[in-house]
Amino acid sequence: SREESELAEDSLFGGAVTNLSGGVTAVYSSGEKNGLTNFALAKSQPYSALKPLSVYTPALEKGIINWATPIIDSPFKQIKDEKGVLTDWPTNSNGKYTKQNIPIGDALRDSVNTVSVRTLDKLGAKNSLDFLKNSFGLDLIDEREKLKSSGEEEIYGNLAMGYLIKGVSPVDMAGYYSIFANGGKYVKPCAVNSITDSNNKSVYLAKLEQKQVISEQTAYIMNRMLNAVVTRGGT
Repeated sequence: SREESELAEDSLFGGAVTNLSGGVTAVYSSGEKNGLTNFALAKSQPYSALKPLSVYTPALEKGIINWATPIIDSPFKQIKDEKGVLTDWPTNSNGKYTKQNIPIGDALRDSVNTVSVRTLDKLGAKNSLDFLKNSFGLDLIDEREKLKSSGEEEIYGNLAMGYLIKGVSPVDMAGYYSIFANGGKYVKPCAVNSITDSNNKSVYLAKLEQKQVISEQTAYIMNRMLNAVVTRGGT
């Protein structure tokens, strides 16, 4: 969201596009820091872009929610701020709570943090971690260690609001999102399909293997909901 993008340090941005075969068709990078210029491959916190992958998709796949499931938009709990004062958590981007039930589809469209956290609470943080690892090979080791030492609620913000400790690259995120356009199939992004020598002999051929990670039905539902994000009124 715009609010989250304003947190980006020194306006460093990276982006990527992949096709349904896993090929990286475009990358974008802006800015430079410590000699690094390719921010399409640099890991950063994905913020709300992670919610569809870490929360809503696995919850749909397990039958915990559907697109119209109502979830209350209210604080999940209270935590102490830097001054030791109890404050409501999580906060929404507009700083307000409706204190009303919101359908999952609307919550995704509006990127409502409270609903994402409450949905993750129904799903379970471990189930979310397992889904990301089993589907994409994304093993969030730091989050797993924090879960073991401090409990599931301590990584709700990491998974339900995208505050990953080590982050994820735009290229990888583009690959993860392709499952929604690909009927639930995942292909790890690849920038080079093949290499041939001067005699046109193949010296390298990428293994672009498709893996069915969610059902076609779940992919269809997520597509319909994500469409609302990029239409008028969406975030």
